[in-house]
Amino acid sequence: IERDQNVNELSKERSTKLVKTWPYVVARYAHVTLARDHVRLCNTIKTVHFQYYRACPFIYDPP
Repeated sequence: IERDQNVNELSKERSTKLVKTWPYVVARYAHVTLARDHVRLCNTIKTVHFQYYRACPFIYDPP
């Protein structure tokens, strides 16, 4: 009976550890994915922006 209690304690500890690390892993993964998408989006916008404004310099006249 005592051994069973120990096993229960161990599994409880393991599950709390999992609960602690799981959101972190998810958040980290989501962050990396978002950052990658953000960079891709920025590069796309920049490319479009420069193609457009290089073609029409009179519309966009930076100081």
